[in-house]
Amino acid sequence: MAKKPKKPQQKVAPLSPEKFIRTRLRSLPIYKCYIEDDWKETGETNLIVIRKHSTGKVTYGVLIIDLWCRGFVKGFCRVNVEMEDLERCIKRHDEDLPDQPMVEIDYPTAHNIVYGAVAYAEDAGIEPHESFELVQYILDEDTDDSPYVEIEFGKDGKPCLYATDEGTAAKYMKILDKTVGRGNYNYIYGIG
Repeated sequence: MAKKPKKPQQKVAPLSPEKFIRTRLRSLPIYKCYIEDDWKETGETNLIVIRKHSTGKVTYGVLIIDLWCRGFVKGFCRVNVEMEDLERCIKRHDEDLPDQPMVEIDYPTAHNIVYGAVAYAEDAGIEPHESFELVQYILDEDTDDSPYVEIEFGKDGKPCLYATDEGTAAKYMKILDKTVGRGNYNYIYGIG
């Protein structure tokens, strides 16, 4: 009896990082979350959410969040990274900003910080930065089943715009004047 000819094996192309983020990232378990130690006082903070691959590598997202006014300021994800590379990134942050070291927080708190800040900003007419469209996949979907953690947004009961340049100030003051009205938000101009 003659052997059947073998079918050529089709090679599966690896997913691009963006496609992986959109289609598979949420299937990885949350590993850890970090935030700057002074996040409750400063209003704007870096938040890191990490998911772990079965290989020991990680995919992480860095999200800049403004809890006082602008919500999701910007962010990015790094896919399939060695744990040591992530640890070096956190160490470098702590060396560059010794007054704002990264501390570990639980995932429900991180989840509520991000989605709460986005909702607070949207209520004031401010949409999340375009990078949120992809970076949001580092988080679980925000559903009614998501654990609720109370987080305070705004400062002294109203939006507080902190801007380090005139262009940012003008852009957001125009939005806030229209949505919440002049006098219904605070404004701080600082040096970046």
